[in-house]
Amino acid sequence: MPHPNAINPATGKRFAWEAEQREKNGAALKAARQEIALLERQQKAFEARERFMTFIKFTMPDPEDPNDVTRSK
Repeated sequence: MPHPNAINPATGKRFAWEAEQREKNGAALKAARQEIALLERQQKAFEARERFMTFIKFTMPDPEDPNDVTRSK
């Protein structure tokens, strides 16, 4: 295994650069998914104020996955 700061001749970048980018992109993707889940939950909360059936589903989540707003028991 070459030194992490050595240059990869195929890409012209450091060998460690690829692993760093994968970690960085993975963290950004996880944060984006969490934000999307929060926005979906907020949207369901707003809909629950207007529609009774949505309110029932929102207040009675599935016991197996209580954070999934699309599932209800």
